[in-house]
Amino acid sequence: MTYSKALKILIQRGIIKNPVISELSSGNNYQSFLIVDNNYKYVLRLPLKKSNSKNRLEKAYLVLKFVEDGGFNFSEKAVFFDKKNSFLLSTYISGKEVSIRDLNQNQLSNFIEKIIGLKKLNFNKFNNLQKKNKLSLNILENPIDRLSLLKKERIKFIQKNKKVLTNNQIDFSNLICWIDDNFSFLQNFYKTKKYKKADLFFDHGDVAGANIIINKNNLFFIDWDNAKFTHDLGFSLANTLFYSGSFSKKFIDEFLSLYFKKIKTNFDKKIFSEEFNFGFKLIVFSGVLWSLESFIKSIKNNDVNYGKYFVMYKERLRIYNKL
Repeated sequence: MTYSKALKILIQRGIIKNPVISELSSGNNYQSFLIVDNNYKYVLRLPLKKSNSKNRLEKAYLVLKFVEDGGFNFSEKAVFFDKKNSFLLSTYISGKEVSIRDLNQNQLSNFIEKIIGLKKLNFNKFNNLQKKNKLSLNILENPIDRLSLLKKERIKFIQKNKKVLTNNQIDFSNLICWIDDNFSFLQNFYKTKKYKKADLFFDHGDVAGANIIINKNNLFFIDWDNAKFTHDLGFSLANTLFYSGSFSKKFIDEFLSLYFKKIKTNFDKKIFSEEFNFGFKLIVFSGVLWSLESFIKSIKNNDVNYGKYFVMYKERLRIYNKL
C-alpha cells in the first residue's frame, strides 16, 4: 500500500477532500505522513514491510478507540482504519515533544495524574472491543513475558551473529556469559512472582520523550502501539523513567514520591522497592540487547551510522553494571 492509494481510498470515502501531504519522520515500524485538509490535520501511517508491523497497526487503532471510549482526551483519535489495505488515519496533535524531565512541577503532577487515570481502564472491556472489531491481539504483558520474548528473539539473534561481533572487537564468549548470567538472575526473581487479578492495570508502555506532546500547557500522549495491561507497577514505572532518560536518583525519588501521593492507596514500600529495582534492571538489560541487535543489523545492512548503536550498547551496559 502506497500513500497515494491510501489517499484515494480516503477521498472516495469522503473522509478527506483537499489533502496536502508531507512525510513525517518514520520509525522502525511505519511510514508516517502529515495530511493537512483545510483546517484539519491528520497522521497517515503505513506499515513497513515487516511481518509484525500490520499487527502493531491493528493494535494502535484498537488502543486509540479504547482510550477514547474510556473518556480520555489526551491522545490522538483514530479516524479511519483500513484492515484490508493496512493503513491508519488519526488526528494530528501539534505541539512540542518533551520528556518528563522537561516538565515543571505542575506539569509533572498532571502527567502522573494521567498515567494513574489510565489504570481505571478495564481489561474485559478491551477484549469486548476486540471481538466487536474482529481482532485478536495479545495486550497482556508481565516481566516474565518480556524475558521469554528476549530469549526467543534478541538473545537468539545475538547468538547467531558471533562473526559480526568478533570482527568488531567484542569478546563473544564473555558477552554470552554475561547475557546468560543476568538473564538467569532476572528470571529467578520473576518466576517466583504471583500476581493478583485485582492488580491488573493499563499502561501506555512508551511515554518517552518523543511520545509526550505539550501544547498550551496541556499534555498529550501519542504512539500507543506499545500499550499493555500488566500487573507489575515497579516494572511499569521503571520503564517510564528509563526511556525518558531519567537516571538521577534524586529525580526518581521525587517522581515516585509524587506518584504515591497522587495514587492515594496503601502499598508495601519494601515490595514495591524490590519490584522497581528489578524492573529497572530488566528494562536496562533489554536495552543492552536491543542496542546490540541494532548494531549487528546496521553492520549487515551497511549502515554508516552503526557506531551510534555501539556507543548506546556501551552506555547501557555501564548503567546496568552500576545498578
